[in-house]
Amino acid sequence: MRIREAEASEASMLAETFWHPLAERMEQYSELNALADDAVEVAVEGFESLLEDEQRTVFLLEDEDTEIGFVAVEFGERPTREAGRYVSITDLYVKDGHRGQGYGTKLLERVETLAATEDCDYLDVSAEWENHDARAFYENAGYDAKQVTYAKPLD
Repeated sequence: MRIREAEASEASMLAETFWHPLAERMEQYSELNALADDAVEVAVEGFESLLEDEQRTVFLLEDEDTEIGFVAVEFGERPTREAGRYVSITDLYVKDGHRGQGYGTKLLERVETLAATEDCDYLDVSAEWENHDARAFYENAGYDAKQVTYAKPLD
């Protein structure tokens, strides 16, 4: 198993193989997660941009030359806070059939190592309220609930 930074040439693969199944899975939690018809094409462009951005990083987890999972992160800073430097996990996904084998934990550990080397104060991640598996995963990894985000669809 190895974890490496994704390359710009992998934007399509990231969008199609990892992001799209993750996004489809999130549709069940809220009508606000419904995907647009051109979601994959837009996601490819988004990954192209993301992979060029110095404030964001994508790691791929491979086992026996097969991509199994990914994590996307973004650096941020809240200068008004004593503990203001942080890394946000924006997406984390492990393919079906590979969950429960420690791959997600390995991706979290890689992000934690990155945050420590970049002298960050904390990591944050969000999960859909009804996604009990994701919430349990993060809680078991030592993450504490900090705040709740509310959303209201507008007509």
